[in-house]
Amino acid sequence: MAPPAGHEGPVSDPAAVLALQKAVGNGAVQRRLRPARSGAAIPVIRSLSPASLQRRSEFDAGLPNAPVPVIVDYGAWQPPADRGAVIATLKGVQFEKADGLVQAIESPAVINSDAKRAAIYGALKVLLDNNHRQPVLNAAALTPAIMALYHMGRLSRNQAQPADERVFGTEVLQLAGWLGGALVASFPALGPEQAAGLREQYRRPRPPQAPADDQPLDVAALRRELPPKLIQVLKAHDPGAFESVRQPFEAAMPKKAALIQERAWTLFPYATRSARTITLTHHGWQYAAKTSDLEGEDVSGSRLALLASRAAMSEVGVLDQVHFKSNRPDDGRELQAVLTTMLADQPTQELVDRHLRATPRTDSRNLTAPIVHLQTRLQKRGAGADAQWHAQWQMIRSLCHELMHVLVHPDFSVASQYVENGQIVSEGFVEVLGVDLYNTILAEARARPETAQLWTDGLSRPDLPEAVPSSELGYGEAAQKALAIRTAAGPDRFQAAFFLGAPHLVGIQKPAGL
Repeated sequence: MAPPAGHEGPVSDPAAVLALQKAVGNGAVQRRLRPARSGAAIPVIRSLSPASLQRRSEFDAGLPNAPVPVIVDYGAWQPPADRGAVIATLKGVQFEKADGLVQAIESPAVINSDAKRAAIYGALKVLLDNNHRQPVLNAAALTPAIMALYHMGRLSRNQAQPADERVFGTEVLQLAGWLGGALVASFPALGPEQAAGLREQYRRPRPPQAPADDQPLDVAALRRELPPKLIQVLKAHDPGAFESVRQPFEAAMPKKAALIQERAWTLFPYATRSARTITLTHHGWQYAAKTSDLEGEDVSGSRLALLASRAAMSEVGVLDQVHFKSNRPDDGRELQAVLTTMLADQPTQELVDRHLRATPRTDSRNLTAPIVHLQTRLQKRGAGADAQWHAQWQMIRSLCHELMHVLVHPDFSVASQYVENGQIVSEGFVEVLGVDLYNTILAEARARPETAQLWTDGLSRPDLPEAVPSSELGYGEAAQKALAIRTAAGPDRFQAAFFLGAPHLVGIQKPAGL
């Protein structure tokens, strides 16, 4: 596009600038109308000032294989008239909290600056404009989306005047869940045969003599068979039976956690577009600051969860035999009753506690501030510096796995209740992605040997651990089934389902009534 006739230098007519901005975007205006010889370029207003805004940008906020066109178009923003238009639109999409939301935004006690107030209204306009053009969120989903944007504006660390409309627009649409929803919508529907094959992966094995798929839980067999078999497996892997090596927590853990978080952003593009991830970012979540040493912690509150996790292991094998299904609430209640009875035994409590102090876990009860509890006593392999070196890489693998528990979308986590073998969802996907991250770190260290010592705190050793083969994933059948699902669905669907909260992409349907 050529500059308007008669303009060899900066355009001084605001109406002409605005028309160009609305036609081709700020960046193009600035490039096309830059003076040929001297003088300043046209000033492009980028502030979310409450007085006026002249901003328009169209860009792709998606991924190379899944484009998502986005528009950020404030036009000539002139509060309060345009503010009223946003409010009318809110009510038009049947946002039931519109009046209360506007009252809060306008209250100086709640929003303490006009710039931040304008930023909130601007964010709402971005969401409503794009959802009108591509209806990703229905009326019910818009309610939490709009509230998320409102709370974004209330956070003290929020930048009330973002420097780039693309950054701001992407951030707004990601936080609202619209961007993730648009990416999910870019995937074609599964074909009938592919969907049926995926659904089959989540089923528990049927004995050859099983007469029907819907056999009820054999409660008597569960009560009789599970306790001795579970205790047997726990004793076979009793952390108290092996020699351990201790890793210094404060000196080693935060640096590793920070490096792993950085690598995860580059390896998992769907995570970088997730509402879950940006919510953590807005609340200042950093892996290095949210790890905790299991040594000396009170672990009694996690006993039942650990037993439930171990009971689902294929090494125990009882749940398949007694026709247990994760998607039948009554089965879950019967299992919990059996495990609770087991924990009344003091030696069992002590055995479970030893496992808990050697088992990393993530506490996500507070979704905006999850804490990763990590073991600092690891099984000793080798002697002297070699033992520390092995322990360092064990710790790195644990950190990779637990970060996936942090980043998983809550709507995917809950899908463990929709399938017969819920451990495929709760641990299988996590293990596959966590090992992907770990193996990537190993490959980078192998390609650049000088970086290996960054991961092992300067311990010098010329070799590196071998990459974890698919046959050696943790969680037994659950991880192997997750691998089979990734092969059948494809790696993009696998990641998008996990990080964007779209279990239907990998063949999981939410049961009617839930």
